Amino acid sequence: MHCGIFRARALVVACATVLVVQWSNTSSVYRSLGAAQILQTSEVYLSAMTILPDDADGKKLFNCEWEAAPYVLHARPAIRFVDILDPALLWVHDPVKYALRQRLIAGLSPSPATDLRQHFKADYVLCAAEALNAQLKAQPDDFDLLASSDSKPSLAVFHIRRE
Repeated sequence: MHCGIFRARALVVACATVLVVQWSNTSSVYRSLGAAQILQTSEVYLSAMTILPDDADGKKLFNCEWEAAPYVLHARPAIRFVDILDPALLWVHDPVKYALRQRLIAGLSPSPATDLRQHFKADYVLCAAEALNAQLKAQPDDFDLLASSDSKPSLAVFHIRRE
């Protein structure tokens, strides 16, 4: 009887040891990868903010990714922007505008320049959504590509030309 209890305890201790070692290794790898990605993301967004001209202060930026907002706010606090919080809050406030935002990001707007100007009052676009970036690049009469990163996904900065 004592031998069985000893074996069960030994098995529990061995399993716990393996779990702790595995968690420790996985956790450190996950943290280092996460830190590297955060650093890379930060560098890309912060350098995108340097692309915007000085006269962009006070103007509005349509940011496709809401995680861009802290970088915009940090690097260029005088620039207004569309999303600072989760876009689901826009859905609660204005479902029609939310749907329009989603169509824009998916590259499905029949007139992105009009939608960005009229509905979002935007002067610039900061976006990593490949579909919208491709659509804006294909319309040089309406959009000036100011910069595009080589990272994946590619982050692009556009100026929206006025009508």
